Order: sequence, then C-alpha cells, then structure tokens
Amino acid sequence: MKDLREKYNPDGSLLRNAQLRMLEILCEFDSICRKHELRYWLSDGTLLGAVRHKGFIPWDDDVDVMMPVSDYKKFLKIARKELPEHLCLQNRKTEKNFINNFTKIRDRKSFVHEQQHMTGRYAERGLFIDIFPMRKTCSYFNQQAGKIHYRCYILSMQDERHHRKSLLVSWMLFNILIPLLNMLTPFFRDGKVRHSYGGCFYEEWDEETIFPLTTIQFEEKEFLCPRDCDTYLKAQYNNYMEIPKNIEHHIKEGQIEIW
Repeated sequence: MKDLREKYNPDGSLLRNAQLRMLEILCEFDSICRKHELRYWLSDGTLLGAVRHKGFIPWDDDVDVMMPVSDYKKFLKIARKELPEHLCLQNRKTEKNFINNFTKIRDRKSFVHEQQHMTGRYAERGLFIDIFPMRKTCSYFNQQAGKIHYRCYILSMQDERHHRKSLLVSWMLFNILIPLLNMLTPFFRDGKVRHSYGGCFYEEWDEETIFPLTTIQFEEKEFLCPRDCDTYLKAQYNNYMEIPKNIEHHIKEGQIEIW
C-alpha cells in the first residue's frame, strides 16, 4: 500500500497537496460536529481509503461524509457561524447555480480549474468536501426523484439556455415534488437508510449497519465511521479490498491552485 502512495501521490505532488488541504477541511468539519454532538460518518471512497489504506486512496481526489438529515440541518445552521473565514458552505441556498441535494464545504485558499459548464458557473471553486444528508426513504420515490435530478444534471452540463431549464426543473423538484414525497414517505418507507430525495445515488443500508457509530483511523487522525464498515462497503463496492487494475489519475498538472 505504501508503494501505491509513492507512485500516485508522493509528498509534494499536486494530488498530495490537494489531499492534505481536503484533510484540513475534514478536520474543521469534525471539530464542529464533535463540539455540538452531531453525527456523521466517512463514506464512499473516503471510508474505503480509511479501511484499505488508512488514509486517502492514493489516486483519489475527494472526501465524502454522510449525516442523518436532522444532524445535517443543524450543522448547516451552526457552520455558517463557526466555519473559519477561509471556508464556506456551498449548496442550493448559497449558490444559485447549484442543483444538487447536498452541501460542499469549499476552501477559499485554493482554486480548481474545471472544464464542465456546470461547475464553471459556481461562484466558489476551491477544493472541497461533500456532505450528504441521509434518511429512511422509499426506494421507488428515491429512484423517481433521482431520474428527474439526473435530467437536471445533464441539462446543466450544457449551454446557458439548457442550464436555465435545469434551474427551473430543479426548483420544481425541490420545492414541490420532494416536500410531497417527504410527506408520503412514512407510509411507504422500508426502514433502509438512503440519500435524501433528489440525488442520483441509490445505495441503501440497514440502520444497524451504520449505528451506533464508531471511529476509524484516516491519515493518522480519528474520524467517525459506520459500526459495520465491512457490510457498509460491500453494499457499495462488493470486493472492496481488491486494488483495481485500471487506475485513473483525476488531477492533472495545473488543474488546481493552492495558496
């Protein structure tokens, strides 16, 4: 595993510097959550990296965490006051061009040069971590809302005319359809924990796979994680301990500025 990091993100490389800046953001997030007793857990490639590499996947370029929706809402209120000045929240309320159902914490001391139309429209474009709200939902509702969001996503990736359409459809999705689905959910939910409505992520977990939360080492620091990481990761990646044969290096020289 050590050889992989030396190959893909040696000390001083652009990717490694980006990872360390994202780690700083994660530490700020963790500090606020622990101070206010808010629940979160490392997820996706971040959790996989913690289990398999005790830190970042050597070629990975993002950080993902999840929160129960009740804790997520509390965090958003608190973070506006307690995040340091060089960090900011980016979500549907703070960024007019943002169409996703989650929040990013952006770093204002870095800049990511992205070619996509959608991300190129953002006012804040520094390095970031993603925070996903999780709740017990209905699988069918989740898939239908996800299909609409995916259409918004595709439109937003195109020119300005299509992007304006995506904003309209997204507004209808989050202000009309999803509130209705949330009202109906208690009658149809199956007890599985999933992403909140309005995203294109369809993984699901039993509550006892996640709670009570425990801790795991990530880059020589301790962060919260699901109770049963093995079952959790198998739901996402199946044989998650196997190193992929075709490894894609996402960050190219000159793509990120850090100061």
